[in-house]
Amino acid sequence: MLDVRQIRWLGFALVAGAIVATVPYRGYQGKSAGLLYAFGLMLLVLTLFIGHTGLGAQRWLGWGPLKIQPSEPAKVATVLLLASLLANRKQDLTELRTLVK
Repeated sequence: MLDVRQIRWLGFALVAGAIVATVPYRGYQGKSAGLLYAFGLMLLVLTLFIGHTGLGAQRWLGWGPLKIQPSEPAKVATVLLLASLLANRKQDLTELRTLVK
């Protein structure tokens, strides 16, 4: 059964998803992908210094009632950066494919 907290987070996720869906995918390429990646790395480094311990590991950042695991946004940022880098080097992909074969 869903409680009020889960419904609140569901609403937040739906709004965030709708906002992200309205941004054209080309908006994630170039400098934006690099900035998102740098932001993700910054969150990971902050965890070393001001991270909260949960379940025996220091992997949470918290601001008031909000707590996040910085590794999750860092994963998304890494995928976006790699996709942007590969999209900018389309001619090199043929050489990469032959290397992988």
